[in-house]
Amino acid sequence: MRTIRIFFEKKSTAKYISHLDITRCMQRALKRAKIPLWYTEGFNPHLYMTFALPLALGYESVRESMDVRLMEDMSFDEIITRVNNVLPNGLKVLEIREGGMKPALIAWADYDVVFSCENVSSDELLNKWNEFMSADSIDVEKKSKKGFKTIDIKPMIKVLSAEKNDDKSLKLKLRLVSGTTQNINPSLVLKAFFEQFKLTGDEITVMRTAILTETFENFN
Repeated sequence: MRTIRIFFEKKSTAKYISHLDITRCMQRALKRAKIPLWYTEGFNPHLYMTFALPLALGYESVRESMDVRLMEDMSFDEIITRVNNVLPNGLKVLEIREGGMKPALIAWADYDVVFSCENVSSDELLNKWNEFMSADSIDVEKKSKKGFKTIDIKPMIKVLSAEKNDDKSLKLKLRLVSGTTQNINPSLVLKAFFEQFKLTGDEITVMRTAILTETFENFN
């Protein structure tokens, strides 16, 4: 038995599949592909499967990962071919590795975010965004296990770029704190931005482009 890490993309209409349903989808696909994987023992056996950093509903991603345990030898190329033949549109296995970094090492995630607001030009949005990020703090209410608490998320945001996408929309490249101890996503950042300027977001798209360690290495 050996642990393998499967990297896959989640795009297009697959972004509307929740994490719970992604888990079910992958379990069914691996079973249909007849991959010899390890199942837990006991009264209710189930496939061992873990995801490093589950993706929020409505987001796309170029590189997600899940760990499973292989019980028999099978080439990674054959696994990729078999699984991709049974996955729905928008999900595609890209690569398989043996072992890999521990998920506890994850500290950051990169996102491409594009959005517009009704009756607001991209020039205005860019000016407002620069004003938003120039504040000393960005205080938001975030849900925790003990309820809601107010936190300053500004130290958790690195803006890699902010530019006009066209006359009406803005494109951001954000690096956000992510992991098991602290985690924020673009929705929380945009919510704070919209509330500050009393705007309504429109045509919002989010693509996760990388998962990184504390030293900004790609999680592999």
